[in-house]
Amino acid sequence: MLVQADGHVILVGEDFSGTLVNNYFTRFDSSGNVDIGGFSTTLTGSLNHAKEAPGLSGAFYLGGAGSYGGTGSNLNRVSATGALDATFSTSIDNFFSALEVMDDGTIYVGGQFLNVNGTARTRIARILPTGATDPAFTPLGGFNAQPLVILKRGDGSGDIYVGGSFTTYRGAGAPYLIRLHSDGSPDPTFNVGVGPSFSVEELAEDSEGNLYIGGQFASYQSTSQTYFAKLRPDGSRHPDFPTGTIFDGRVRAIFIAKDGSEDVYVGGQFTTYRGTLSHHLVRMTPNGELE
Repeated sequence: MLVQADGHVILVGEDFSGTLVNNYFTRFDSSGNVDIGGFSTTLTGSLNHAKEAPGLSGAFYLGGAGSYGGTGSNLNRVSATGALDATFSTSIDNFFSALEVMDDGTIYVGGQFLNVNGTARTRIARILPTGATDPAFTPLGGFNAQPLVILKRGDGSGDIYVGGSFTTYRGAGAPYLIRLHSDGSPDPTFNVGVGPSFSVEELAEDSEGNLYIGGQFASYQSTSQTYFAKLRPDGSRHPDFPTGTIFDGRVRAIFIAKDGSEDVYVGGQFTTYRGTLSHHLVRMTPNGELE
């Protein structure tokens, strides 16, 4: 979901129905009415990601496994009013499942691709605002399986967190979660150990640098922690957060409240939180108490 400056809301995802551009994209006005406006109805494939492009008057990146406006290869830049930005051109040889835009305008993508603009980039790449592959980010052998989420670190370092279904990066162990420096090298100060027991699909960072992770795992660092965990900035499990059965199903979304409370919203395919009925959405305090 992307909220535009004028109050319009752009939704991308899967299996929408109704009066929409296609099954993967629609736009609403502030009253909730479908309002396509000047946006193209020429779409191919699935568009699963939308992220604002900083400093470009509300323009945003749109893509996934398709194209907008009948051109492009899985990633396009679109103006706030729906015009395709022809100054941005990139070619990704397969779909991407993770997208993050940095403050300097560079773009990270992660997915099932092996090449970006003809340059070998195994499942992760950084792209310049022109669409060119950024040569300063060198993942070398990259990931052995698909990244599912990329999150920029909030300390201004340019580091990123990557979560997914992978178990190695550059040929070394990286069980489902890793932090990378801006040159593509792993950050050795972030140590997940044996890590989560299965895939990481959502990430959020609080103002203290603690990291919330969600996905399909049952444990973290061999401690029972079903589908959700809170980590310290060094990758260790946060001692103030509960262990055991947290959720009874997959976590699909994590957001930090913007009211200064540091509370956490979590959404997903669950019906209970720590044994309490909680249909698909909860708000909790930083130490895991329900609000």
